[in-house]
Amino acid sequence: MKTKGSLFWGYLDNEGQIEVKKYVNDRQIANYERLPFVTGIFDPFYAADIWEARRMVEARYKEELN
Repeated sequence: MKTKGSLFWGYLDNEGQIEVKKYVNDRQIANYERLPFVTGIFDPFYAADIWEARRMVEARYKEELN
């Protein structure tokens, strides 16, 4: 049986860089939302590993730009 993987989330900073983090809890995300350099949040999602999570966030970001 295939597992869902781990939960990840990400954010976009004011320089247009995407950062992907392993999900710990909602408070972690809320803390980042308050940081002045964070311009967007990618909600938690499942991925097999950090590399897949990064590809997924980058694809989602490109899709939202169009």
